[in-house]
Amino acid sequence: MVTFNHTIADANGLHARNAMHLVKGARALGCQVYVDCKGRRADACQVMELMGSGWWRAR
Repeated sequence: MVTFNHTIADANGLHARNAMHLVKGARALGCQVYVDCKGRRADACQVMELMGSGWWRAR
């Protein structure tokens, strides 16, 4: 398994446009990609999972 760590510096967290870019890139890989934050996990191929609950906010 390959892991990558990145910190979102924007105080407002992950914006919808950037989330969609992440989703398109994850789908293009043809494998499972997940985003972990604060002990929760979201499927990076599903924009609604990334944006749904607000857990991704940097605050």
